[in-house]
Amino acid sequence: MTLGQGSLERFGDEGAMSQDMVMGSAFAYQLGVSVGDKVTITQSNGARTVLGTAPRKKTYTISAIFHVGNERYDRGVVFIPIEASKLLFGYGEGYPLLGLRLTDPDAADDFVRKLETEEPYTMQSWIQRNGTYVTALVVERNVMRLILFIVVVITALNIITGVLMLVKNKARDIAILRTIGATRAGVVRIFMMSGTVLGMAGVGTGVLLGVLCAIYIAPIQHFLEAITGTELFPADIYQLDALPAKLEWAEVASVGGAAFVVTLLMSVIPSLWAARLNPVEALRFE
Repeated sequence: MTLGQGSLERFGDEGAMSQDMVMGSAFAYQLGVSVGDKVTITQSNGARTVLGTAPRKKTYTISAIFHVGNERYDRGVVFIPIEASKLLFGYGEGYPLLGLRLTDPDAADDFVRKLETEEPYTMQSWIQRNGTYVTALVVERNVMRLILFIVVVITALNIITGVLMLVKNKARDIAILRTIGATRAGVVRIFMMSGTVLGMAGVGTGVLLGVLCAIYIAPIQHFLEAITGTELFPADIYQLDALPAKLEWAEVASVGGAAFVVTLLMSVIPSLWAARLNPVEALRFE
């Protein structure tokens, strides 16, 4: 969470009597308020009287405005000190809901299972709460890996074409090498090295461009939006004001390594064809 305006230095210092409030940027824009303005919250579950339940009202002062880039929180979430919220909503001792933030978010399910064996409380991890989204992201990641692998294989077929053309153009040179004592294994190594160099150049260029795009994805998005004049990812649909990206070097290494292995395998076929070239046939018309 990043602060757009204000400060959290004295947030909640007055305990239950605190009047501090932190509001999401989209919510503040919708209400037309900023840091220092006052907002009144009305809570229907107030004191019981002969005329019914009287609502509770309390006025808070906006001490800071936060921005996380997710419309779900920027437009619909405010924070007030926990002791002040207990007074507003009429809670006694304890808390009806408690949230924990883990250093490793992926370990949330294991943490919840461990707590459930020790404490008789109802617990739910963020993965369980957003199970549909998590499942969709996992499926999308696996499908994207498959699509990427197919694209790499199709692209690597150009290496076969390139090395075959090289073999055809260098047929006379191959024949001369064979006549002066070069072995078929030696010819295979020569053209395997050529294919390897092509593969390394292609994989290196692709990894470099991919890493740069992942690092600067948000500026690239805003640049394209400025050129086209349209919003590529509307916040009201995608719930994000910018396309997020997280660079995982293990994923980069695995994709780059797989692409290099594919290009290396694609160099085998033309290299074997060059090794089987008959020197007599190649030099017949020379």
